[in-house]
Amino acid sequence: MDKETPKPLRTIVVGFRLTESEAAHIQAAGEAMKTPRSRNDFCRAAALYTAKSKVPEPTRPVKNRARSKPSADIEALGRIIAALGKIGSNINQVAHHANCNGSTPALNVLSSVAADIADIKRSVSTVLDK
Repeated sequence: MDKETPKPLRTIVVGFRLTESEAAHIQAAGEAMKTPRSRNDFCRAAALYTAKSKVPEPTRPVKNRARSKPSADIEALGRIIAALGKIGSNINQVAHHANCNGSTPALNVLSSVAADIADIKRSVSTVLDK
């Protein structure tokens, strides 16, 4: 008698989860074949067929550059800009109130202060953009 080479044993287990509808699609596809196959056998055959076909190389994960921590000066300037924004908002509220009550002398002073603060904010922004 002719001695046949024994089939290699399948010792590697590959597992994955499916939704109910995915499992139903796979079950139906396996049953629709000329020789019906179990869900496991169908998935193994489909995976091996796909693997033997031209399968593109998996994409390499893209590493994002680590952000460098801003220097203390830049952090401080950022806090200054935020504070100046709040001050400017408060000045606008005071100016609006003064304008509604007709107290125009204070409006001139507030406008001057607002312009100074805007200049400071532009200067600090210029430093941060460098």
